[in-house]
Amino acid sequence: MATKTAVLVEREGSRATRSAVRQVVSYLRAVGYHTSQLESVEASGHAGSQLFADVVLLSTSSGKSSLLVADVKHLREAFPTACVLVTTAVFTSATVSEVYGAGAAVVAPLGALLDAVRNVTVRDALTLSEKVEVKLSRGDVSRHPIEEQVVNEFHDRQTGRLDAALVARAYGVSLSALARALGVTQSALSKRSTAAAAQSGLRELEFAWAVLMDAVKSVDRVRAWLHAPRPDLTGRPPIGLLIEGSAEAFANYVRSVVAGEPG
Repeated sequence: MATKTAVLVEREGSRATRSAVRQVVSYLRAVGYHTSQLESVEASGHAGSQLFADVVLLSTSSGKSSLLVADVKHLREAFPTACVLVTTAVFTSATVSEVYGAGAAVVAPLGALLDAVRNVTVRDALTLSEKVEVKLSRGDVSRHPIEEQVVNEFHDRQTGRLDAALVARAYGVSLSALARALGVTQSALSKRSTAAAAQSGLRELEFAWAVLMDAVKSVDRVRAWLHAPRPDLTGRPPIGLLIEGSAEAFANYVRSVVAGEPG
């Protein structure tokens, strides 16, 4: 198996962030990762042309949203195939939402950083074909990938488009809250709940719902998870990322959570 690589970047480090990063480095090396550290986020542009990274970890003692968003975008450009993890000592729901929206795969407080890294790295050894073999060995019925990501109840029967009213009902949020998360006006959705401008964001929510249903197997359990406090969101529930942030930020968070789930 090829050696995995993790790149560490620190901005405005503190004793707490350095301690958390040391724990992560020890863990990554123990599970076979090669680790390297960059002097700054700005240095990633040059490093990205010479160094491949599976995981990029950005740690900072600052919670300034604009700086974190800029740093994540910079790292995503330098390492386009890497999983970008962010940890900061200062968290707000708005900051978390914006950083997920910028492309971070995981945004974790210092206390949950090691668990977040484990979730991202512990299951990445299986290839897609191996995962299929595991499912078949368990007697699972094979389904086409498209079928697994389509939620029939979310679609208008006549047009086939995703219907915002149906999605809002499933998630238990108001149409006005959903409109904000989709970046469209409430009046637009009220006039036509299958509006073209909403389809991209609704697709993100359809994907997230399908993934969660596959993981927990029941609508009631999905809704319970949506409203349960999460330590990696400093005790806030995931639904807050949707209501206070965006559909994309919420879907990116779901992607990060299920990254460590069994295939």
